[in-house]
Amino acid sequence: MMIHDTLSREKVALEPIDPPLVRMYACGPTVYDSPHVGHARSAVAFDVARRYLEYKGYDVIFTRNYTDVDDKMIDRANERGINIQALARQYIDEYEQAMAWLNVKPPVYAPRATHLIDDFVGFIQALVENGSAYEVNGNVYFHVPAFKRYGMLSVKPEKEMADVLGRDSSDHASEKRDPRDFALWKREKEGEPSWESPWGKGRPGWHVECSVMSMKFLGETIDIHGGGRDLIFPHHENEIAQSESRTGKPFCKIWMHNGFVTVDKEKMSKSLDNFFTVKDVIAEIAPPALRMFLVSAHYRNPIDFSKDLLDQATKTWERARDAWMLLAGKVGKDMDALDQVLLDTTMLPESIARYLDEFEEAMDDDFSTPRALAAMHSLIRHVNATLREGSDTMDPSEESFHVNNAFKVLEVMLGVLGLDRAYIMEHAGGALGSRGGTGASVDPGSSVGVTAVKGVKLEPIVGYLLELRARAREQKDWATADEIRNMLKDAGIGLEDAPGGGTSWKIEGT
Repeated sequence: MMIHDTLSREKVALEPIDPPLVRMYACGPTVYDSPHVGHARSAVAFDVARRYLEYKGYDVIFTRNYTDVDDKMIDRANERGINIQALARQYIDEYEQAMAWLNVKPPVYAPRATHLIDDFVGFIQALVENGSAYEVNGNVYFHVPAFKRYGMLSVKPEKEMADVLGRDSSDHASEKRDPRDFALWKREKEGEPSWESPWGKGRPGWHVECSVMSMKFLGETIDIHGGGRDLIFPHHENEIAQSESRTGKPFCKIWMHNGFVTVDKEKMSKSLDNFFTVKDVIAEIAPPALRMFLVSAHYRNPIDFSKDLLDQATKTWERARDAWMLLAGKVGKDMDALDQVLLDTTMLPESIARYLDEFEEAMDDDFSTPRALAAMHSLIRHVNATLREGSDTMDPSEESFHVNNAFKVLEVMLGVLGLDRAYIMEHAGGALGSRGGTGASVDPGSSVGVTAVKGVKLEPIVGYLLELRARAREQKDWATADEIRNMLKDAGIGLEDAPGGGTSWKIEGT
C-alpha cells in the first residue's frame, strides 16, 4: 500500500521496520478546552488508517499523547483559579468521551507530558552534552544551525521560520544564538507549575514532549507519525531536528498530515472563535453521521463544515445502517456462525468480490475514503437490487450464500470506516421501530417481528441486543443494561424480564 509522505512529497510504500508491527504516533490535544470538530477530524483520520492497517494484518502500536502543561493551559487554569491538573483532568475526560461518541479506538499508549518530566530532562541533557543545545539563565534552547537538515519538512524561508520561532520565545529573544533556536526547557515563572532540573526549576517546552513520548513507547525510529497540517511547522520540524540530533537515526519513515475542517473557507480553530464542539454537533445529528462527515473527504484535503454536507453525511449513515439491518435480518441465526469464519476472498461471488477489490484499492491508495465509500455504495445498490428485485431468480441456498458473503463484506467496509457492528447497534434504535428513523419500520398489520422491508425480520437484531443486555446484567453493568432497554423502548419494543431468568419482547401495541 502507498501512503503520501509529507517529507518526500510523494506516495511511498509502507515498509514497516519490524513487520507485522507498525509503530504509529499521532499528536494529541492540548487539553485546555472542549474538543471541537477539528480535533475530531484528526482523530478519525488516523483511526481509519489504523483500522485499515489492522484489517490488512498489521499489529499497530498506536500512541497518542496529551499535552497537559503548556502556555495555553497555564493561562486558562489561572483564569479559572484552578491548578492545571484539575483543568487537564476535565478536558481529558471530555476528549475521551468525544472519542467514544465517534467510536475512535483508544490508543495502546496515551501518555501525559507531566508524567514524564524525568524523561524530558534526560533527553535535553543528552542534547546539551552533544552540542545540539545550550543553557542560558535557566532556559535551554535547541541550536538550529547544529542540525544541517533543518527545514526539510516544511521548506519555509529562513526568515519566516525565524519570525515564527521568535514569537514562540519573544521574552528571551536576546538570549538565543540564532533567531530560529527554540526552547527545550523554560525556567520557572511565578504562578506556573515547575519541576527540578540541572538548570534550575522549570518546565519542558512543547516541541520536546512528542519526541520523548514517541521514543519512550515506540522506539527511536517509528513507521508513521501523524497530525494536522498546522503542526508541520514548527512542531514536527522541531521534532525531527531534536530527535535525530539525539539519536543520529531517522526519526520517522512516513509523515502523514490531515487537512483542516473549515468554516466559510477558514480553518476551524479556537483562536478564530469559529469552532463547534463535538458535544454540540452530536446534539443535532447522530454520532455516526458526524463520523461519516469526517471520512467523506480525503484526509489530506480540507472539508467545509456546512449544513448541506452534514445532511448528506446523515443520509449516508442511514443508508449504510439500513443496508446492514436488511442483511442482518436475512442472515438471522447464521450471524454467530459467520463470526467464527474468516473472510475468504477467494470464495466470494464475483459480483461481490469486485466491490471489496474496489474498496481495498481505494484504501491502499493513501487511505482514499471517498473512493472507499463509493465502493460501499455500489455494494449496497447491488444488495438492494438483488434482494428486493432479483431474489426470485435464486434458490434458497444460493440466496443464503450470496447474502452471507455480502453481509461479511459490508461489515468489513463499515468496520474499517469505524462503523462496526456494536456501534451500529448502539445507534440503530431509530430504525428498529415505527418511532422515527428512515430505515425499516414496523408494519402493525404483519406478524410480530416482521418489518415493512421485504424479508427482514427483527428477531435476530433484537435478539443480538438482548444478548448484549444479558451479558451486561451478568457483569452487573446496570447502566448498559438500562441503556439497551431504553433504546428498544424508544423503538417501540417492550421487554419483560421473567422472575426465573430470561427476557421476552414484543412490539408495543400488539
